Formats: sequence, structure tokens, C-alpha cells
Amino acid sequence: MAAPRADSAPARPEPPRRVDADELRRRLGGFYQGAQDGRRVVAAELAHEQDTDQGDTAQEART
Repeated sequence: MAAPRADSAPARPEPPRRVDADELRRRLGGFYQGAQDGRRVVAAELAHEQDTDQGDTAQEART
């Protein structure tokens, strides 16, 4: 049984694909908007926690 023959020519790398600038802006814009929304939600939660924090509990005060 013969071994498979290796091609003598190395494989050529594929040329880089062209980027659609408008599509990339749209995708990155959506990602950026989602990140901004997440920051807003966290800031609101932190503000709410600070408003409702009544101080240490008795157990926390003992430790």
C-alpha cells in the first residue's frame, strides 16, 4: 500500500476578504449601544443600593 502523495506546491493563503465599512459600523454600533445600556443599568442598580442601604446589620457590626 503506497503512502498518499504530498503536493509539492505549498498552499497559497487566501487573500483577505474585503470589509463592508457600513456593515461593520452597524455591527459595532449595536455592540457599543448594548455596552452603554448595560452601564446605565448597573449605575441605576448601584444608586438604588446606596439609597436603600440602612447601614450594617447586627451580625456585620459584631464581626
